[in-house]
Amino acid sequence: MLGKLIIKDGKTGLAAPLVSKLSDDVKAQGNAVRYEYFIAGNEVHLFEAYADSDGWERHVDRFLENYADEFLTIFEPNQMFAYGPVSQKLKEKIKDFGFTYFDKLGGV
Repeated sequence: MLGKLIIKDGKTGLAAPLVSKLSDDVKAQGNAVRYEYFIAGNEVHLFEAYADSDGWERHVDRFLENYADEFLTIFEPNQMFAYGPVSQKLKEKIKDFGFTYFDKLGGV
């Protein structure tokens, strides 16, 4: 998935500590293939990759339970994209983030 996030006014100093906490938690979960944040000004891009929809769903469950409120206090999801197969159950869990879903067309 790719997420374009905007840091809300007055929240810039809170972004890096939360990203560090989230990254440590994702590393401990051990199911992410890629989990990285990139910043330019107040715009942040989030890249996440999982081996399958189930791995992403396990992350989402933990995120929603432990971090979503703090995340949404700091970041405004602006554009969210999901790539490859995503289960209907997972789509339901992330519906409020406004994802656009893309099927694989080709590649290696």
